[in-house]
Amino acid sequence: TCTGSYVTTAADVTATSVTNVATATGTYNGSPVTATASATVNFSAAPVGPPPSSPPTSPPPPTTPSLLSVTISTTPNPSGSSASDSATVAGSGTTPTGTVTFTLYSSNGQVVGTDTESLNGGSASSTTFSGLASGSYSFVATYNGDTTYAATVGSQEPFTVVSVSPSPTPKPKKPKPYRIPAKSPTTGFGGTAHTQGSGLLGVISGLLVLMGLAGVAEIIRRRRNA
Repeated sequence: TCTGSYVTTAADVTATSVTNVATATGTYNGSPVTATASATVNFSAAPVGPPPSSPPTSPPPPTTPSLLSVTISTTPNPSGSSASDSATVAGSGTTPTGTVTFTLYSSNGQVVGTDTESLNGGSASSTTFSGLASGSYSFVATYNGDTTYAATVGSQEPFTVVSVSPSPTPKPKKPKPYRIPAKSPTTGFGGTAHTQGSGLLGVISGLLVLMGLAGVAEIIRRRRNA
């Protein structure tokens, strides 16, 4: 019968190996016996260095820069049955560029017309909307944005159109008949005005009267000389 123990001491461990020593004791035919056995395990140290690199990851998406805000001020310009609008776009940095869309609305919210114009020095003016009936209207200017400033819708600007009715064209007057003064049919002088036909008759009548008076005067003269 044997009993044994397994012992590993610090001396059994080196940088490249570990030695295990086993000791067994017992009796054989009534005599004590001791047996030992050892086993050595050799190893190599793992190389020292950085851990293996992880697989590359996709680059993050590019960030979109924040766009600045603008302020829009508009001025409607009604004139008779026509109207236009002007807008000024102001930002906190450089002068805004791009375009402005002008939308004309009627009093019931219907779109009457639109017009898009380019900014020039931060300002733009719409085309003239003509043929508007009398009533209430409003303009809304929308800035369409650029690489620095965000698109912005301006406030509603109401105004009133008062159409002026054109003056009626006067009817041409009928020309009056041509009139000349006529001599009196009895005296041959003066008289009232007549139309051209009756005036001619008056002249002839006057001449006849004068001729008659001249004949009477000649008869009287001859009698005086007889």
